[in-house]
Amino acid sequence: MDRLSDHKHKSLLMNLPVGVAYQRIVLNEQGEPVDFIYLEMNDLFARLVGIDREQAIGQRATSVIPRFRESVMDGVELHGRVALLDEEVRTEFTSSHLGKTFQVTAFSHEPEHFTTIFTDISHLKEMEAQLLAAQARLEGEVEVQTRRLDEAQEELEKETTRSLEADQQASLFRTLLDQSGDAIFVLDMGTGRVLDANLRASAMVRIGRDELADVAFWEVMVEMADAAAWHRHVREVRAGRRLFEGHLRNVAGDLTPVEVNARIVQGTGLDFMVSVVRNVTGRRLRDEELQMILGTAMDGYLLVEANGLISQVNHAYCNLVGRSPEAIIDTPIVELEEQPNPGRMQHHLAAIAERGYDRYEARHRHLDGSVVPLEV
Repeated sequence: MDRLSDHKHKSLLMNLPVGVAYQRIVLNEQGEPVDFIYLEMNDLFARLVGIDREQAIGQRATSVIPRFRESVMDGVELHGRVALLDEEVRTEFTSSHLGKTFQVTAFSHEPEHFTTIFTDISHLKEMEAQLLAAQARLEGEVEVQTRRLDEAQEELEKETTRSLEADQQASLFRTLLDQSGDAIFVLDMGTGRVLDANLRASAMVRIGRDELADVAFWEVMVEMADAAAWHRHVREVRAGRRLFEGHLRNVAGDLTPVEVNARIVQGTGLDFMVSVVRNVTGRRLRDEELQMILGTAMDGYLLVEANGLISQVNHAYCNLVGRSPEAIIDTPIVELEEQPNPGRMQHHLAAIAERGYDRYEARHRHLDGSVVPLEV
């Protein structure tokens, strides 16, 4: 398989949905790590950390990050072990200064240097907290373990330092792709043919990496029956519909439920599509288990979005208020109260956002006009 040019690799690194930075550790006279210097980073990393990329490159972290010891990069000792002992670290932590939660992978490929891969998982953490709150209300019946985050740090994009030789940059990029737990396909926009793929992609379809050059993406995606379906998919991605779920077929005919995140990369002389394919078998099983528990629960259950609209309801609540699910979903929760009070409901939503939970009493209206007292 022909490899993409170094310029294409660099463009790919700049466009993948994770933040990447390359740094050198700074030691004191005793050889202890005390700081590190940014040698290179992509724009997404700079936005996640809250710094100016052009001003940060070549500078110490302590000089470009306000309140350094409270920031997301307050990990000099941790990164010192990575840079000096060639350790690999995978972790996640919350920055109180930035108000964000990150998933981080750090590793070293030369002495006193290390690479950091950042993924902002704040929104996923909020979703996880909502599920945990639902588990408590159902008196421990629900035990949902969300594993969506385990792979997030492995969606790799990388811009290596300008001082590296071009072949080192390409080699490092290939190593990062092959470490990913997600399948990554680089696809020709016109034909859907595979231009490049990582080891995970080859394993999922059970086709050797070299042989994948003779395969079109629509031949392994069940929902894409032919080349016409591929071109419809390209138009949808151009229009902004980048995420969809489907089934990946291997050479044995086995189907794997997957989530596909597609992005078009332009400006390299050859437009191509990068599709990150994630196995969601475990997530679907957990979602089905949760829906089964919610459907048979004795207590009423409502899933309310941040804007106050109801997005999910179980039969127990429908029976309490004498309404169908269709009549409840997309309805502002405040409209179900005996005396709608938007200010009071905003207070409860704010308390949930701040503490992760809230408990209060409410009076909801039954369809027949009666009032149903509730503990929420």
